Amino acid sequence: MRWWRKAGFVSEYLRRQKQAKLYEYTFQLNIALLDYKTEQSTFDLHYRQAERARNHMIECVMPWVDAGPKSLRESLNKMRETYLENFADPASPEGEAAIAKQIGKWKERRKQYGNARRNAKRFR
Repeated sequence: MRWWRKAGFVSEYLRRQKQAKLYEYTFQLNIALLDYKTEQSTFDLHYRQAERARNHMIECVMPWVDAGPKSLRESLNKMRETYLENFADPASPEGEAAIAKQIGKWKERRKQYGNARRNAKRFR
């Protein structure tokens, strides 16, 4: 094997290690910013960013390991399975009743607090 091929392998390894370190710092930053007292949208943002950085870090260090669902179809199937494990099937009578109950709670909350977007415009 020629020296430039060996150098190419070494430089690729070093690039992957540097990239993994960068993703590790990104992961640590987002984990540090996770706070349950913040708004749900802010928490979800940092959680998704941390999850993405973790997956990238795993792909850099161990490219042969599957870090999670790769395709949208696999993700949707996994989400459906998880939903059915944690809640009732929406097609079943129990599932329909649970969904109707939750929608009722949301409607009551909306009546109680009003239209948040309309109220926010008043205070700008």
